[in-house]
Amino acid sequence: MKKECNIVRDLLPNYIEELLNNDSKEFIETHMKDCQNCRKILEEIKTEKMEEEKNFDKMETEEVSYLKKYKRKKLLLKIILLIFMSAIIILGGGKIINYSYANSIIHTLFQKKQQLIELNNYNLNIKEHSINYDTKQEYFSTQKYYYKDGKYKEVTNGEAIHTKLLNNEHLYFGEINSNKQIQISDENKTIANIVANYNLVSKGQIFSRMYTYLNIYHTDLGFIMNFILRSSFKVRTDRLNGKECYVLRNEYKTSYHEVWIEKERQIPIKEIDDIYGVQYSETYYSFYENTVTDEDVQVPEREGYTIENINNIEDKEFIENWNLFNK
Repeated sequence: MKKECNIVRDLLPNYIEELLNNDSKEFIETHMKDCQNCRKILEEIKTEKMEEEKNFDKMETEEVSYLKKYKRKKLLLKIILLIFMSAIIILGGGKIINYSYANSIIHTLFQKKQQLIELNNYNLNIKEHSINYDTKQEYFSTQKYYYKDGKYKEVTNGEAIHTKLLNNEHLYFGEINSNKQIQISDENKTIANIVANYNLVSKGQIFSRMYTYLNIYHTDLGFIMNFILRSSFKVRTDRLNGKECYVLRNEYKTSYHEVWIEKERQIPIKEIDDIYGVQYSETYYSFYENTVTDEDVQVPEREGYTIENINNIEDKEFIENWNLFNK
């Protein structure tokens, strides 16, 4: 009987799983009728199997629940990421548009500057009006520049309200790329013959004033820095004295700066610089081509004026900075 029990017990797992043929099943069931021990072992195996299945179902349920939670979290993360990316695209898209617009204007503007420098006959007038909010002082200045065939005349006039500086006019004459210049002060009745150890005026130097603010935005600082700087502009169109203009505006918490660029000629014609509560200034540029005569750039005669001869000797560092600023 013991031998038969061993055979039955070996077959019990397959019996429970219903993997036996009919003859083997019949053999086991016949044996079970007379063997209490084997019946007990069968019940124990069935109980263990039921526990295993129960635990498996529980684990499966927990796993399904975990997968559902994971999928929900993943979906939520995708939604958040999509919203974040959409915000970046919207904001970045605005930056890209600003950069593209400003970059095109600035590029064209400095191409035009090179063309202006090559001209041989032009007149540029610069008028500035500034207000100091603390002192309530207003200052007006004009700078008229005449250039023809290598010779130039510059007339400057400063007028301040509520101070002693009134109608302070000076005249400068010379040739470009020369270290000599004649300065006339009608207020002091003096004529100064200046000789320097560097070139006092280069061709097109006067245009540096018009492009000073924009020069940093034109300088190649690498794509990232150029993108940051140029995309900071707010670009709009407006009219000034009947002319269509681009307006490049940089606005900060304490100030703003605007450059007005005439569309047709692609040159700056106005600048505004406002430091809130400190100082406000407006500058206007008027440019005329082929209007200068030989008489405009000739040194006038002045009788009774004191003549001074001045040697203007500067060190190497000054000359390098001068040439860098006025190139």
